[in-house]
Order: sequence, then C-alpha cells, then structure tokens
Amino acid sequence: MTAGGRGRQSKKTDALIEGAAPALLVLTLFLARFQLMRQAGLGLSQAWHLGLVYGLIQDTALCLLAWALASALGHLPGLRFRVVWIPLSVFIWLATTANVFYHEYFGSRLEAWVLRYHLHDLTDISGSAGAMGFSPWPA
Repeated sequence: MTAGGRGRQSKKTDALIEGAAPALLVLTLFLARFQLMRQAGLGLSQAWHLGLVYGLIQDTALCLLAWALASALGHLPGLRFRVVWIPLSVFIWLATTANVFYHEYFGSRLEAWVLRYHLHDLTDISGSAGAMGFSPWPA
C-alpha cells in the first residue's frame, strides 16, 4: 500500500469516528435517562408527561454542541477531532452518570449547589483513596 493509500484510510477512519462517536454518546445518555425512569418507577407515558422528553432533547443538544466544537477545533492545525471530542464526551458522560447515581441514592436531581458544597470533599478523600489504592489487599 502506498503512503497516499494510508492517508485515505486514515481519513476514512477519522470520518467514521467523527460520525459514530456522537451517536454512541447520545445512545448512552438515552440509556441513562431510561435508567432514571426505571429508578423512579415511571412508564413511558408518565415520563413523557413529566417532561423526560426535554431531558432527551437537552442531552442530544449537548452532544451536538460538543460534536460541533470538536469538529470546528479539529480542523485547526495540530488538533484532531479525537483530541477535542474525548475530553468533552467523557465530561458529559460523567456528569450524566453522576446524576443517575445521585438520583438512585438520594431520590432527587443533582443540583449545582450540591457540587459546589462538596467540591472540597474531593481533596479530603483523594488522599485516603490513594492510600487504599497502594495498600495491600487484606487477607
């Protein structure tokens, strides 16, 4: 295969990733919304009347915004789509997952004030989590 052939293959792979990655993120966010529905014991019609569709629209819009930003910045010299997309998508997915877990344990939405209030806890637990990670397993 020639050098030009590898370049075409790389561009095809990049185009596939650029198209499939946002769709997969939207799918995982939809699954997280349906997990919230299940936790709340709601059926589809009840969730529709309570406004679940607005959350799905917000998830899709956020993914499209991240995709647009990654696509735009990915055309700058030295940046690729993946370099911008991966941190954005991981942040979006972690925020949604945190909301699902918070709702599972506390039965309410994860609000911004809760994050601000408990932000200092991360520094407190990071030391103990690191110590636990480097300690030998108990017998």
